[in-house]
Amino acid sequence: MLKSQIIAVCFVAMLSLHATRAFASEVRSVTIKRVASTPSLNDFSGMQPSDAIAHTFTKIVGFTQREPEDGRPASEQTEVYLGYDSRNLYAIFVCWDSEPQRVRGHMTRRENLVSEDTVTVYLDTFYDKQRAYTFSTNAQGVQLDAIWTEQGGSDATFDTVWDSHAKKTTQGFLVLISIPFKSVRFSQLNRPWGILLERIISRKNEDSFFPAVSTKVQGRLTQEGTMQGLESIAAGRNIQLTPYGLARSFRELSSKTRLRRIFQTGTSWALSALIPRLCLPTTLYLMRRSIRTSARLNLMNLKLPSTSDSKYSFPRSGRYSWRILISFKLPSRPTASFT
Repeated sequence: MLKSQIIAVCFVAMLSLHATRAFASEVRSVTIKRVASTPSLNDFSGMQPSDAIAHTFTKIVGFTQREPEDGRPASEQTEVYLGYDSRNLYAIFVCWDSEPQRVRGHMTRRENLVSEDTVTVYLDTFYDKQRAYTFSTNAQGVQLDAIWTEQGGSDATFDTVWDSHAKKTTQGFLVLISIPFKSVRFSQLNRPWGILLERIISRKNEDSFFPAVSTKVQGRLTQEGTMQGLESIAAGRNIQLTPYGLARSFRELSSKTRLRRIFQTGTSWALSALIPRLCLPTTLYLMRRSIRTSARLNLMNLKLPSTSDSKYSFPRSGRYSWRILISFKLPSRPTASFT
């Protein structure tokens, strides 16, 4: 009995090792080319690339299911064309579908891509197999960007600037994703990047990847592919300014006190201009406080000593006070620069 159990355990261990080696061998290296012109969806008339796209962009095929049938080829054909120029990385998804009328793509709010047909680009820019930027969009071009970590999964609080365009066709849908290099952080050395490409077909509960990502192997980025060919690119030095204003109005407890207003204005900004690898999210607050009254406060409502009447009264004229606050937040590891 004990001998049979030992044989069974060894057999399971050998199968697991074989699966790990098989999936590792499927990880392929992709070399992309610098392109001379900016691509558009008009270059894919009839879901077929133009001659310029076909000759300059790197074509990727062969998506493999992760769910529901791990390891089997994807049920629908997907082609991806990769290229870059001095400013952007381009990924064009050609998503064929045998039932194009059932493609789920709605004009919803940003980052609300639940139950949608989506495509995603994972970029491990430091090639450490621990963290990656993810850029997702549906068949209407609605965006979702996040940071994927092997420990915590997807963190959608990350936001950056990038472009997406999509179009439904009679044979499926097309998606064009343009990722500015200044919107991500990466090593200035000519090192390869890790890459994963994903397509989700919602009605089939199907999730497929290139290269193959298996549930039998721990981790997702541990199974990523290698993207080479990026040369003479720079992250840029960027400043983002986001002005805003807030206002609040209320009345005091005393019925004799006029309307009281508090105004707050400010600017939220991020600086990475001086040191390329440093990102300082900074907030500048400029607060104006305006208090007006035509009579002394009712001290009975405030429950203050009646002998100190003049001490707690407000002046009859307006009074303004200004405050300037500057706050810095230095992340443990910079994850993005801004435009």
